[in-house]
Amino acid sequence: MAYDNKKVLVVEDDDMNRMLATMSLGEYDITPDEAADGKQALDMFLASPEGTYDLIMMDVMMPVMDGIESTKNIRSSGRSDSNLPIVAMTAESDENEIHRFIQEGLTDYIEKPMEMESLELILNKYLG
Repeated sequence: MAYDNKKVLVVEDDDMNRMLATMSLGEYDITPDEAADGKQALDMFLASPEGTYDLIMMDVMMPVMDGIESTKNIRSSGRSDSNLPIVAMTAESDENEIHRFIQEGLTDYIEKPMEMESLELILNKYLG
């Protein structure tokens, strides 16, 4: 399935992980915007017209501003699109931590390293 009319923001501080996420999304005809930390993602979100992004894929552990803080700021921005899906990209697999991410405002999660099957499930769930 192609999602070429969908706009995704990939937020990842590790260059290699960001490149892999971008390449993986390319398999679904998505050319995402990229941010290297949560502050940059927040700034990009706030500077974009409302409704620009359909999905944000957010690393949790980043310098400058982590994914949880960035998500909280997006959620409290008062914008009409502040409730868009924000999916945590994390190597964390502990159920309690995943539950905490959801309580903090993230919508869902995908484990790193990201598998194409998991990515496809996320894309179908939120963009399909």
